[in-house]
Amino acid sequence: MAFIAALTAVGCAHRPSTGSSAPDRVASPRVSPVVGLLEYSDMLDRANPEVRQKAVHQMRRGVRAHPTAANYARLSIALGMPRQRLYTPDEAARYARKALATTPNDWDRISRRFLIDQARHMDRISSKAARHNNVTPAPARDRARIADLEQELAAARAKISALSNIERQIERDRGGQ
Repeated sequence: MAFIAALTAVGCAHRPSTGSSAPDRVASPRVSPVVGLLEYSDMLDRANPEVRQKAVHQMRRGVRAHPTAANYARLSIALGMPRQRLYTPDEAARYARKALATTPNDWDRISRRFLIDQARHMDRISSKAARHNNVTPAPARDRARIADLEQELAAARAKISALSNIERQIERDRGGQ
């Protein structure tokens, strides 16, 4: 979890001091904010589904605490990562657009292009899924709740199966006496 938090600060550049008290005359080149977004995306791409889900939860908390353009962009990336329970491309597209619209923001031309492409790509995925399922996709909260209920149902079925096995064993033990 600490490495996810560390990546939320990606994009900040540090130039070591030269030891001189005189101001530096040469400005360091500005690193595009898209670099941090790509690094965050790469980290999530290499992570397992549990880490991806934790990233979604963490970025949701981050957006509630600090609704900045950068946090909206990271939440868009986290929600748009497939192979996880909280994968919601429609919501990822919405947050990419929100990152573009939020002011102040640090987006340069390349960062804006990345976020526009992110929103379009997630919209395409959402519309393909909707056409494929021939139904309107459920809101993200509903999908998350459905996934939770499915897990609870699977756990209940496992308990019932275990109880059934115990009953069979008791019947066998009684019949064998």
